[in-house]
Amino acid sequence: MQNIKPQASSLKPQASSLNLTIKEGLNKSKLSILEEEELLRSVIDGYLALLAQQTLPTECPAKVKEFYLLLLGNLFNGYRINEAKAECGFRDQNFSRLFAKWVGMKPKEFCLEHTMAVGAFLLCETSCSIAGIALALGFQDQDAFGKAIKRKFWIGPSQLRHQSKKNT
Repeated sequence: MQNIKPQASSLKPQASSLNLTIKEGLNKSKLSILEEEELLRSVIDGYLALLAQQTLPTECPAKVKEFYLLLLGNLFNGYRINEAKAECGFRDQNFSRLFAKWVGMKPKEFCLEHTMAVGAFLLCETSCSIAGIALALGFQDQDAFGKAIKRKFWIGPSQLRHQSKKNT
């Protein structure tokens, strides 16, 4: 069984492989609204491209692969896991266990892990607004994003950003 879960810490080195526009945006201290939106979209698209390159084992059931790709394609747009399950024709609750067997975590954990990894990267490596990051990642608002970051990292988004700047 192959665990495809990328570590949040592995995101920083991957930033060097992003295109020039992203690199320029990462180094800018103040971005216009359009530049911020472009940077957020570019980082998110780059992350999704990296995830899409990771493959599930060939013996993985086709329905799990289909569901995995559906989740990937809708990871940051507020798509609900139950909607994806219904679209793939899953009704039983054993599916979460089957998904976890092949992917290494349950669907909800998969979505949250990757959303928080990208959120932490954007907070620590860009000057994008917290509200802009929250909306780009599919959160309803900055407060919902802040609560999710705090649950994951035990500190709020501003503190995470400040702490990462202090450590560099």
